[in-house]
Amino acid sequence: MRRRARLSAPGAERGFTVLELMISSTVFVLVAGAVVTALVVSNALNMTNRETAIASRAAQSMLEELKACTFAEIFKRYNGTAADNPAGGGSPGDDFAVKGLDLQEGDADGFAGSIEFPGTSTTLRENVVDAELGMPRDLNGDGAIDAADHAANYRILPVRVVVRWNGQNGPRTFELVTVLGNY
Repeated sequence: MRRRARLSAPGAERGFTVLELMISSTVFVLVAGAVVTALVVSNALNMTNRETAIASRAAQSMLEELKACTFAEIFKRYNGTAADNPAGGGSPGDDFAVKGLDLQEGDADGFAGSIEFPGTSTTLRENVVDAELGMPRDLNGDGAIDAADHAANYRILPVRVVVRWNGQNGPRTFELVTVLGNY
């Protein structure tokens, strides 16, 4: 049996060269940076999604509360004045708390949620210009759009439920817009 001799360059050793170590270290640092960035972004998105889900549930819950009320009493119970509240039952007004969300800075009323009708917080107007609510619109069905207060004779009721909070990425807003009817 003959043995073959290995030929190697003089001074060649087994292992990594400094250049190979630098290249592999650079690749490792880049991959680790990408993984850490992905984790940070994923965490921020999870927090944003959690906040939006809380706001959505609160707005939907408030809308269901409005629908559960006698139609003729919705505006009176959920407007900005207690002067016209119907007897019996609760009249929470046009603001509501939302647990789990931080209030926006400068929020004087202390509530993250609000209910908005066309007009002021105490009147219901047909001539308000608000494209999201489909306004101006005939609210009492008399065939005319006027500037009178229709709080006592509306047949349809546009409503916007808004939740405002200070989120992970700054001020945020969630809105639900619908039209309630006396069908």
